[in-house]
Amino acid sequence: MECLRRVDDIAYLRWMAISKSIDSVGDFRAEALALLTHPSPRLEFSVESQPRARPNRREAGFR
Repeated sequence: MECLRRVDDIAYLRWMAISKSIDSVGDFRAEALALLTHPSPRLEFSVESQPRARPNRREAGFR
């Protein structure tokens, strides 16, 4: 779930509301405030992790 939090705060909050069975507005508010007071670092991708561009059909020798 931490990975989801690093990608999308709103999706994380929605997921937590379901998975933790948050039943009250106060509990939901506490989760939302935790996102604000303890933000998660965003996922960062290095150049090495980026997918390489595939050659188009003409460059690959197809006609």
